[in-house]
Amino acid sequence: MADWPSSLSFRSAALNPDSLADIASGTELTVDRLSPGSQPSSVLQTQSPDHWALDVTEINNHVHANGRLRPGIAGILLILEGEGSTICGIPLHGGSVISLAPGASLEAKLHPGAKWMGTVMSVRHWEQIEAQTTGMIPERRLASATVAKISPAQAAALSALARTTAVEFSKSTQGPLPAAGLRHQFDDYVSAVVEANASANLRYQAIDRTYWRRLRQAYSARDFIIANLHDPISMTDLCLAAGVSRRQLEYAFQDAFAVTPRQFIHLRRLNEIRRALLRSEPSRTVTDIALDHGVSHLGRFAISYRALFGESPRQTLATVRSRSQRYVLR
Repeated sequence: MADWPSSLSFRSAALNPDSLADIASGTELTVDRLSPGSQPSSVLQTQSPDHWALDVTEINNHVHANGRLRPGIAGILLILEGEGSTICGIPLHGGSVISLAPGASLEAKLHPGAKWMGTVMSVRHWEQIEAQTTGMIPERRLASATVAKISPAQAAALSALARTTAVEFSKSTQGPLPAAGLRHQFDDYVSAVVEANASANLRYQAIDRTYWRRLRQAYSARDFIIANLHDPISMTDLCLAAGVSRRQLEYAFQDAFAVTPRQFIHLRRLNEIRRALLRSEPSRTVTDIALDHGVSHLGRFAISYRALFGESPRQTLATVRSRSQRYVLR
């Protein structure tokens, strides 16, 4: 890989065996082909100047790669399909998570059909997410690579989340990327992978089951949400605000609100938008108000709004303005 970019960047590329050295962000690789070329391999690759990246990779060549992660960079691979491939001597099986220690030596035997989602980030970034997700101080990594088997349901959910995140990143082709918002999406994906990995290895801080403490934790996170509702909010932000792990916060929100933290953010945002529509000035549009409240997908927002309130946001606005006009005529 070349140096980290000066600004957030995305690429969707077909790679022949001669260009596979650039297939993994945060690494330095040498790649040898072991059979004649076939179909190009492919990668969806997002890289940030803050030293984090997401790669969605599909290999369609028989190659051998060796090299290392860059110093100070840690990595996680969510394996979707293995097809007889190995990384660091670990067979690639769908539904497994491989954790790569900072600066780890890498050696890979790759066959056509291997697929994975790869993330890399600075060690400090990784440790912050791991501590907030599991409630534990990350262990010092002695092995260069470790593997955990996760459930098929977890693998499917993580794959869908990674692809959704990659699609959001791909919109960089349509204009400047909102770096802060995408960092939050990246952190949420990594946190979900860390949670699945910790669950597979039974590594969690014990859940605090004291009802009143859990309510206080949920209310602290709620106050943070309300104060920052117009900005992107990650699970890491909420965990830091409440001073608890991701798993603990999930339980706390179920006690306090009977929804997940993510659902609470979404529903609170919809309610705030409705209140803004009900008191809006004539010059304001639905799009203006939605964007002011942190909405990035207007189509999905309209569907969610109708599902919750039984009418579209435009109908809400039209009803309010119709009433205002009747009052003026009187």
